This record gives sequence, C-alpha cells and structure tokens, in this order.
Amino acid sequence: MTAETIATYASEYFAGRAAVTRNLHGNGKVYYIGTVLDEQSTRLLLGRIALDAGIGAGLELPDGVEIAIRSADKMRITFVLNLSKEVKQVRVPVGDYSSAFSNRRFSGGEIQLEPRGVEILVQAY
Repeated sequence: MTAETIATYASEYFAGRAAVTRNLHGNGKVYYIGTVLDEQSTRLLLGRIALDAGIGAGLELPDGVEIAIRSADKMRITFVLNLSKEVKQVRVPVGDYSSAFSNRRFSGGEIQLEPRGVEILVQAY
C-alpha cells in the first residue's frame, strides 16, 4: 500500500485506522476521505489539499469573502472579493505579490477590503 495516512479515527470500532489518506499518482496527489468531517476539519483538510495543488492561496477567508484564481503563462492572478457590507481583513500567505490596481508590491500579511471591495493580486512564478 502506497497511501499516506493523513487522519485517523479517534474512537469506537475504527479507532486508529485511516480516515483520510493521500496517494501520489503520476504528477498529482489523490485524497481519499472515508468519513464525514466537521466544519473545522473540512476547512483544515481543504486548505492542505489546496496548498498541495498550488492553488490554496493559503488565504484565510472571513465570512463574506471569496476568491477566484486564474493561472497562465507563469503568472497567477488571485481575485479577492468582499461580498459583505463590512470591512474585512484577509491574511495573505508569504509570497511576492503586486496589486493590479496600484502596482504596490508586498510579501504577504494582512490586506483590508472595504465593503464590496475587490483586490487583484498578481504573482509571477
């Protein structure tokens, strides 16, 4: 068996057995989720999967904030949308970014989005 155990069951009949596994296949990774996860565990797992896929942007998104990512020609563009009526803080992972609106360069950290605000982050890779 070549799959790596990511998470195990904690109690009852399956205690200690694999609940989530990851297997390398070609140039990709395949996850098998053999359980129903709570919201926090789902967020953690999806964050890890996104990071593995290079799309995670690793963004910690508050309620009301969405992202869309597009990649082409060694460039990744991340659209960050505040769909709420409140100011939102979004944590951006360490990286080399520039704002499509202002050309301001930064290496990650917090960005503030006004109500219904948008930021477009450009990365070359």
